Amino acid sequence: PFFVALIARFALGETITRTRAAGLVIGFSGVLLVVFSDPGNIAHGSRLAIGFVLALLGALGWAGGGLGMRVLTQREPGLDIPGHTAAQFLAGGVPLIPLALLAGGTTDWARTTLDLQLAYLVLGGQVLVYLGFNAALSQWPSTRVYAWTFLVPAVAVVIEAFQGQLPGFAATTGVALVILGVAIVNHPRAERRRVEQAPHS
Repeated sequence: PFFVALIARFALGETITRTRAAGLVIGFSGVLLVVFSDPGNIAHGSRLAIGFVLALLGALGWAGGGLGMRVLTQREPGLDIPGHTAAQFLAGGVPLIPLALLAGGTTDWARTTLDLQLAYLVLGGQVLVYLGFNAALSQWPSTRVYAWTFLVPAVAVVIEAFQGQLPGFAATTGVALVILGVAIVNHPRAERRRVEQAPHS
């Protein structure tokens, strides 16, 4: 979301209110608290530097892809979002088919449970999520949409809690901060300045 805020400011002319900026900082603080509450998540030495660089590159690529979609929907209001999303999946998935066939491995593709898990991951975790994400980008400011990605580690902690692995104080506080931050980013006050300035632009 921070990369998105910076790039969208120059590429799309999207301004960010203080309320939304505060929400982003609070939400990100919660993410950090959740991650660092588990000592096993903390890398050391060269692994930390490599992981940090790769994470930043991945975040930059993720920001660029979503902002590209935002630009397309602004230029073409009637853009076929489902069709465009399907094209993205084809462009990213088809080149991986030979790799999957040649990789070998010991996966038992005949297992029914595996088929159900793959169906859930593909339909729920990919198709529906990306359709909703791209549709949201066509309607809302980029930083508002990307702020929802802060909820990923918070949801993971909640799922673990339902499975019997209750989080500690730090992780619980982190989840609360994430939820608070996302709520602030999506609060109507975060849109006030943009709405008020619209008649003058």
